[in-house]
Amino acid sequence: GTRARSAMSALSALEKRLTALVPTTWTDASAPPDQRSLFELLAETAATTLRSSSAEVKEAQRSLEDVMLRVTCGGWAGPAVRVTAANVLANLFFVGNEVALYSCVNELVAVAFADDDKKAKNGLSIARASKENVTLVAGYLS
Repeated sequence: GTRARSAMSALSALEKRLTALVPTTWTDASAPPDQRSLFELLAETAATTLRSSSAEVKEAQRSLEDVMLRVTCGGWAGPAVRVTAANVLANLFFVGNEVALYSCVNELVAVAFADDDKKAKNGLSIARASKENVTLVAGYLS
């Protein structure tokens, strides 16, 4: 009914705002997103995800996963922002499609354990952040 539509539109609106705020690629030349704004948006997304139905979460899940992976693996987000993004990921898998967890963890592991040459080519210093987030997401899900 109306409640389901409002939750879906809330999650959809949050997904659009996050996609606009978090760049698909980030280089030293461009400024990273505002950490406070991102943290607040992520916290709101985490809460909204838990209030939403499984169908609503599944609809926005893939694009939200992409944003969360960019936040956790980008190398520019502070610890509080990464923890909150990991919390959103855990909520997505808890409420939405839990099977997607495996591909997401595989992606985190691939980044965490990539060769230093590959990391240098990508221009990202992400190993430490990614290893932390594999642990964070696993911790939230256990």
